[in-house]
Amino acid sequence: MRSDYLLYIGLLLSLLMMALICGPHSCEWGNAVYFSYGLFVLVLLLFVTFFRKGLSMGQKIGFALGLGLLWVVLWVAGFLLGDFRILCRLF
Repeated sequence: MRSDYLLYIGLLLSLLMMALICGPHSCEWGNAVYFSYGLFVLVLLLFVTFFRKGLSMGQKIGFALGLGLLWVVLWVAGFLLGDFRILCRLF
């Protein structure tokens, strides 16, 4: 049970670290890598949540929704913290 929480914390912190790595390179490759890694972390979080033992299906769904919401908040915070550029070239 405790190792699950360490995995969740590690994945969410790695999302913020990827934001700091990809942010300065957002015009070249950073946006694509950060988006792909974010989706990978989301799928992995949901996958691990539904294979936990000792929880009912309702608790698993609630836990997955809570982790999904936390993921969205941290993903957007990483996007802002990493100083990503959306408009790299206008013309």
